[in-house]
Amino acid sequence: MYEFQIWRHGDRSPRKTFKTDPIKEEMWEFGGGGFSQLSPKGMQQHLTLGKKIRERYVDSGFLSKKYKAAEVYVRSSDYNRTIISAMSNMMGMYGYNNNASEKGIDYPEADGWPTGFVPIAVHTIDRRSDYVGRSIFLFLFYCRYINSHITKKGIKLNFDIQVLRRGYGQWWL
Repeated sequence: MYEFQIWRHGDRSPRKTFKTDPIKEEMWEFGGGGFSQLSPKGMQQHLTLGKKIRERYVDSGFLSKKYKAAEVYVRSSDYNRTIISAMSNMMGMYGYNNNASEKGIDYPEADGWPTGFVPIAVHTIDRRSDYVGRSIFLFLFYCRYINSHITKKGIKLNFDIQVLRRGYGQWWL
């Protein structure tokens, strides 16, 4: 069996604002600061999503209770907000997995290391070579574009049908 999931990043700071906006880029502090950075709310959203994914796939027995690299592969587009979203998602899924992980085997026995925390690799490639991430973005853009045109035509088509019904209502099925 194989499961493939795609999700977008969580809540983030704006990508840009208008020239006269009193809140400048350097005033956005969360997520490393600046525009387009994941907010703590976005991190929480993905932590919650990761917990739901755990309920569905780990608790059902589809995936192991503790992280196994052979079972889970995480890929992100190469943006801070998407990488941190993926990391937050994995925190929810395997971060503190009901003591299934073992100290010294799954994570180090070291002062300062969070007990039970197992880091999970998030793979990425450079943006110009990311045909998966970019193609998904282009597909979503295309869907929005087509949808907006279909909606406009749909409204016109609906209007035309109403006109036809008025004139030919007795024969309309």
